[in-house]
Amino acid sequence: MSADDVPSLAGLRRSLGDLFGTPVRITSTRRPGAWAVLRLQLEAPPVQDRQAVPASVVVKWLRDDPAGFRVDPVQTRVERVALEFLDAAAPSLAPRLYGAVPARAGLLLVQEDLWPREALADQIRRAGVGGTVAGRVAFARDLGRFHAATVGRSPEFYARRRAAVCAPIDPLAERMVGQPWPQICARLAVLDVARTAALDAEAASVWSTLANPGHLLCMTNGDMAANNYLVSGQDGRIIDFEFATYRHALLDCSWMHVPGPAWIVAHDPVADTLEATYRSELCQAVPAAADDDLFDTAMAMACAVTALERLGNFAKIDARPAGEPSRLQRVETLIAAADQAERRGKLPHLRSWLRRTVDALHRRWPDTDVDTSRLAPYTPRR
Repeated sequence: MSADDVPSLAGLRRSLGDLFGTPVRITSTRRPGAWAVLRLQLEAPPVQDRQAVPASVVVKWLRDDPAGFRVDPVQTRVERVALEFLDAAAPSLAPRLYGAVPARAGLLLVQEDLWPREALADQIRRAGVGGTVAGRVAFARDLGRFHAATVGRSPEFYARRRAAVCAPIDPLAERMVGQPWPQICARLAVLDVARTAALDAEAASVWSTLANPGHLLCMTNGDMAANNYLVSGQDGRIIDFEFATYRHALLDCSWMHVPGPAWIVAHDPVADTLEATYRSELCQAVPAAADDDLFDTAMAMACAVTALERLGNFAKIDARPAGEPSRLQRVETLIAAADQAERRGKLPHLRSWLRRTVDALHRRWPDTDVDTSRLAPYTPRR
């Protein structure tokens, strides 16, 4: 089933009736944006001894993308496993899954309707940073609670995933974002930024630490960003678990300090508050996170690797015309990552390399050599 092949109302009525054990009438439908989801208002006859029918649900199916992004039927099966797992591990932090219905591709997932919560990213675009402090703090708080609730449970999650997906899993490969250091250097070789043995050794330590998180191995949805956190006031939920796996916890936290794909700059005036809020929650289950040296090192590493991952399509961005905002966004992400390493006193060789890479990009992309200090926090890329 594709995003353009919206489920029929007759088919949805049958599926929901089977799921809830009683005939269900769909009184209205709404498709929020271009996503492969529908919000349904429901009405059921009063019947005793049956599962209660909610007033509304969200149904989600496999999207259809011409570029082949998120079209693997495995993704809906992984999301089902993740939501069922979280129903026990962290029931108030993700949408409830009422059930899953077989579809022509993947599954049709029937989930809790999270309205009137909306994407934090949309709130930031509309109200700016001043009007969304509560939402951003709630995101940091819930992310800390999410990691605290899922730490140490990777064997259980992977066992569920193997059984549902019937495919092998390489947990070590899934722990990393982007490409290994040698491949990054090869991809950016055209910039001719010098490397040293000390730099390569430091980079090897970064990749090794993130691949072997120890007590900081926690669950992730695979894309922890403001667009995947729905919130109203301080009541939020993390969504979109098609790529759920386990990684170093702080890879999910780089959004606090470096701009995500949607923003040219972050410049969050309460970034330190966000980090402290997150850390306080995580420490409830992971006391090691209270170690300043460990935490600062890991945060610097996570920001650096996230920034480099954003340059994964360097050749494509390099071919874009001058002034295209994705170029400036990539440069500012590298700058933010270097700044984080410097303020924490970590990664001296890698942060120097990041700054020299920024200088090389400024020479190659003169349109990015601008003063962004006057840009508002969370300035949209488009």
